[in-house]
Order: sequence, then C-alpha cells, then structure tokens
Amino acid sequence: MKEQMNDSNQAASRKAEGLSRGRICIVTSEHLYANPRAVKEADALAEAGFDVRVVACRYSSWMATHDDELMETRTWRLDRVDWGRETEPALFWWSRIRQNLFRRLARFTLRFGIAEAAAGRVVKELTARAAAEPADLIIGHNLPALPAAVEAADRLGCAAGFDAEDLHSAMWLERNGSGLDDRVALFLEQRYLPRCIHLTSAAPLISREYEKRDGRPVACVLNVFPLSMQPPAPAESGGCGGALRLYWFSQTIGRDRGLEDVVDAMARLRGLHIELHLRGAWQPGYEESIRGRVAAAGLPAGCLQAHAPAPPDQMAHLAAEFDVGLALEHAVSHNRDICLTNKIFTYLLAGNAVVATATQGQRDLCTRLGSSVAVFQPGDVTTLAGCLRYWHDDRAALFAARQVAWKLGRTEYNWDVEKAKWISLVETSLQHAREGHA
Repeated sequence: MKEQMNDSNQAASRKAEGLSRGRICIVTSEHLYANPRAVKEADALAEAGFDVRVVACRYSSWMATHDDELMETRTWRLDRVDWGRETEPALFWWSRIRQNLFRRLARFTLRFGIAEAAAGRVVKELTARAAAEPADLIIGHNLPALPAAVEAADRLGCAAGFDAEDLHSAMWLERNGSGLDDRVALFLEQRYLPRCIHLTSAAPLISREYEKRDGRPVACVLNVFPLSMQPPAPAESGGCGGALRLYWFSQTIGRDRGLEDVVDAMARLRGLHIELHLRGAWQPGYEESIRGRVAAAGLPAGCLQAHAPAPPDQMAHLAAEFDVGLALEHAVSHNRDICLTNKIFTYLLAGNAVVATATQGQRDLCTRLGSSVAVFQPGDVTTLAGCLRYWHDDRAALFAARQVAWKLGRTEYNWDVEKAKWISLVETSLQHAREGHA
C-alpha cells in the first residue's frame, strides 16, 4: 500500500512539474510506428519535465500493435483518432468519402477549408482531439497535422509550431510535374506556417528553403537516433572469405529507390561474393521485377534476401548485422534532392560503412563523414561497382570505415546531441508565447 501511495505521489509530482514547465501537444496524422521522429521529440520533452500528450492516428491493426508495445515504456500520453476499417468503419468510410469530395472541389478552389479537408482524411478529427485538452504549445508533424495544430492552438489560445521532415510542397516527381497534392501543400504552407511560433526541419537544405519562403530562421534538428539504440562497436571480420553484406531498409521496397543501380553493380562483380539485404514491405509487383533483374544479370537468386519490417527502435541493431549501409536517394523530386532520411544516420549509429548517392543533401553531409562513406552519382554503376569491389577486397579498410562510422554515430550524429537543440527551441518558443500573452 505504501509503495502504491509513493508511486501515486511521484506521478502527481511529475504531473505538477510538467504543468509548470509547459503542456506540449504533438500532432501527427500517422501511427507512432510510422513517425519515429515524433516519438523521439515526445520522449525528449517528457524527460525534460514537460507534460506531453501526442495525438496520433490508428488505421492499421499491425502498426497499432507496435504502437501499444512502444507505449509500454513511455511516460507521456497517447490520444488516438481511430479511423480503422475494422475498428471504426463509420469514420473509415465517411473520411474516405469526405476527402474524395473535397479533393474534387480542390480542383476549382482551395479556400473555405477545402485544402485542409483534401490534405488528409481526418484533419477535422485531429484538430478536435488536439483542442480537447489545454496546452501551451501544439506542434504539428507532417502536412495534414499542420492545419490541425494551428487551428487547435487558435481554439485554445496557445502557440503552434511545426516540424518539417520534408519540403512538403516540393515532393512532386519532376518527370510528372506538380499536381493537386502539391498545390494543396503549397497553399497550406503559405496559410499556416506564418502562424507558427517556430519552424524546425530535418535537414539543413530544407531549413534553407523554408527560410527563403518564410523570412525567418528555421532550426535544423537532424533525424538521428538515441545512443541507447547503438549496438556495440563493430568486430573485425577478418579475411576476404565471407560475403560483403549490403543492407537497405524502408517501410516500402519499391521503384525509384536506387536498388536497380545496386543490382547492376553486382552484375559487374559476378565473381565476388556480395549479398543485397532489403528490409520492408514490397510494393505490389516490385519483388518480381527486382528478382527478374537479378536473374537476367546472371546473379544467383540467393544474393538478394528480403527481411520483414521491424520497429524503428530496432533498426540500428538490425543494421549492425551487415557490412555496408546503402543510402540511395535519387533526385526524383526537389525534396528528395535536399532531404536527409534516417537511413544514413541509422547506418552511422550501427557502425556500417556507407555508400551514398550524391544528392545535394547527402553530398553536403558526406563531406563530414571521412573514410566511413563512399559517394557516387545516381546511375553511375561503374563508380558504385568500384566502391563495392574496394570494400569486398580490402576487409581491413572495410573494418576501419565501420569504426569511423560507429565513432561518428557515438560522438556527433545521435539524438542525445540533437535533442538539446530541440528542448532549447521549445523552451524559447514557450517563453516567447508567454511574453506575447503577458
């Protein structure tokens, strides 16, 4: 009984401290499983003593299971808008009909709330849920959460912020040109970003683009992972007898991700023992396509191995089983050219040597990664094959590259470093908001 009372008193004390530091609501239109950046930011703020609530979505049963597991070790609260087909069929069908209707209307005008309703299925519900409890700062993640966060903040009379993992209005494929989604994104950025007390981004060049548009500084908080997720330093493999094991992961394994370049490079190195390991869910029809490319190149079927998706907090440990991490971004859009995905930072934390394409965003980063990284232009299969041959033949150089990567992950590219920027920015935003209401 005394232990229960002590636990209750400690929880009440933490709650009071959080209320005094500030009440933060983070809004995402995704599952937690699909938005690890929002989870890291919530963790950091809760650890710093803020009262944190995350408003997220539930639409996938298997991702909801991972969300539940994640929440078992969290001290902040999760509030979900459920629009799953099996769990909330009424909202599932109504939100589908509603968004389709407003997307049709958006062809004629984006005003009168049409762009907001066209941007996501449950923007209205996210707004209502975020505004259901008092907050001092509401922070949106991803595009549908931008209007939800700002509108909810207006209802509560508090401040709003936005964290941009992408340059949302520049995600259109250059070969197709911009379309409805891109016009909606630009409209929402122009309407809601000026109403945010702060903006952050996940890459320096994305910050620079938003600074040009918004006319104020946009802090960059890199999409890195906590040191608690770092596996032990890589062990020396020794010799050249084993396979050179390449690794790539994403939620979806599909086209326009640079994987064809890797298969073509492996085809030029048929006499070498190289394996390509992919983790994620196959895009419909793509597994047959890439395996057909492997067969046509005369490579053994076993050189391409697929692995099931896994939770974000396991990615670094899973990557550590392999030698070389592949960061194969292609400049299919302006956003893809300037972004920094979490792949390259996962590889550094795991202690993988890195092969990266020379997009603008990655090229800028790779100048600071020393011998841990090899860079090639997208489509330059000859250079890529040379990089792979070098590390296949010289395992001492491979081991050295992995050590450099692991040390960079340990000392520079981790969330323990970046979260200090994040917490400081939130504290400054809360101070400005309070001064503005004084």
